[in-house]
Order: sequence, then structure tokens, then C-alpha cells
Amino acid sequence: MRSGDHNGAASDVSVIVVSYNSEPYLERSLGAVASSGHELVVVDNASTDGSVALVRSRFPGARLVELDRNVGFGAACNEGMRRAAGSYFLLLNPDAWPVGEGVATLVRFAKGRPRLGAAGPRLRSPDGRPQQSAYGYPTALWLGSPAVTSHPRRRPREVPRRPYFLVGTALLLRRQAVEEVGGFDERFFMFNEEIDLCWRLHHAGWQVELCPDATFEHVGGASSGTTWPALYREQLRGHLLFVAKHRSLRQAERARRVLLASLRVRAAFRRDALGSAFREASAWLASGDAQRLIGEDGADHFLRP
Repeated sequence: MRSGDHNGAASDVSVIVVSYNSEPYLERSLGAVASSGHELVVVDNASTDGSVALVRSRFPGARLVELDRNVGFGAACNEGMRRAAGSYFLLLNPDAWPVGEGVATLVRFAKGRPRLGAAGPRLRSPDGRPQQSAYGYPTALWLGSPAVTSHPRRRPREVPRRPYFLVGTALLLRRQAVEEVGGFDERFFMFNEEIDLCWRLHHAGWQVELCPDATFEHVGGASSGTTWPALYREQLRGHLLFVAKHRSLRQAERARRVLLASLRVRAAFRRDALGSAFREASAWLASGDAQRLIGEDGADHFLRP
């Protein structure tokens, strides 16, 4: 992954923000990093709100990359990293921002560990409640608990035993490590792309570590609401893809059957919006085998009503 042409010397850190209809949160996020002196790259995934106009008017120093369609989070991050000049990439959700010296703390943490490929901060909501920052790697027996970023009512647990993956809300990546493993797998449209990347970094001999002294705030669930069932369905598809890629297609089919049974039980005991999403997801899981569901276009089933 090579950087594009740049004006001036390369900075140590490039902050990369992927935006998709993120106008309500974007100014807060970009404002927290724009004065840091780091290169700022905003990749817009064909937003239809005022996100692009906001970046142009309020943050003229940012490198704005306007895509002609929503290519998904991982693909947009890859595009941002191709354009960026830094030795480190800080991937930052548009509804997240550092607390105090969060960016500098992350960078110092990484620089003190030559084999660190990825570092993440502790996450908290704007009201101070902690959010889950790291998880153990999923298996075919995962029962379908919604991701903290797709459904904000999840409660955090303790940091799991190593190896673990870092939540992609705020993720510092070493350029050398990204170039070695090849960036994000763009088959993951949204969700699980950071799990796959952390897994590949681990298996290439790079460390993936939570930095306990760095804190970022994250609104969480900013893209949920009426789109949450589709987001959740994409989380399930990404899980099946991860299991098929790193375990086997047979294990992915096992994962589909486990999820189908689990979500049918969950749906039976709920009559709220979450139960409706579980029922919709169950119907989708029952509509084909793992191979067919993995092969669906993530953009298509995320964007369609």
C-alpha cells in the first residue's frame, strides 16, 4: 500500500476519517484532531447529507476524498491509507474523538513497541460510561450478540485474554504492518473488517494491543435507528465470512445453523424493535446456506430498505 502524491513533508501520523451521512457528528470529531498538526484525510462514501460541504467549509486543510458510491468502511479506509503520508494511520469513526492527549498517548505507546501493528484506546460514551474496546476472536459458536457499535445498549466486559482484536472505532495502525498484510479485506462491507485485519496481523507476527492510558469518546449507534436491522444483518454476514476465511466453509455453515437457532430463541422472547431485527435476521439466515449468504453483496443488502 503506497501513499499518493502529497504536498510537503510526510507527517508522522495521518488521521483518516471515513464519513457516510455523518454530518451531525463530523464537526466534533474533526475539530478534535484538526489542530493537532497531523495530516487529516476525510474519505466520504457518497454521502447525501451536508458532510462534504461541512468538511470543505470548516476544515479546508483536510484532504477530502469524495467517492462516487458507498464502497464500505474497509474499502474506504484502504483508499484513505493509499492517499496518506504518515508512518502511522489513525482510523477514526466520525462519531468518535480523543480525550485530552489520546492521540499522542497512542502514538507513544506504538513507538515504544517496534513489533506493534495495531493499538487501540479505551472507549467511553460521552456521558462517561465505558464501552467495550477489545474482544476475543469469534468462533463458529458465536450466538449473535449485537456489536457495541451497531447497537449501543451492549454493556462492556473485561478485556479478554490475548489474543484479542480491537474495536475499529479508533485504531492506530503502523504503515509497515499494513503494507505487509495488505490492508482491509474489502469483502467485509461493514463490521468484522477490523477482526480480520487484527487476525492477519497476529498471524504475521505483529502485536495487537490495547493502550490503557489513551481514551476516546464514541457516541455509538450513530448509524442505527431505522437502519439497524440491515446493519445487524451485515454483522452476521461478516461473521460467516470471517469463519469461512479463517476456519473453513464447513465451520461457516455450522456458524449459520448456530446463529439461526440462537436468533429464533431470542426473537421468541422479545416483542420490541430488537426482537423484530432478530426475526428478520433469522429469516435471512434461513434463506440459504453459508456460501450463498457470504456471497451476497454487502453494499446491496446494507443499503436496500
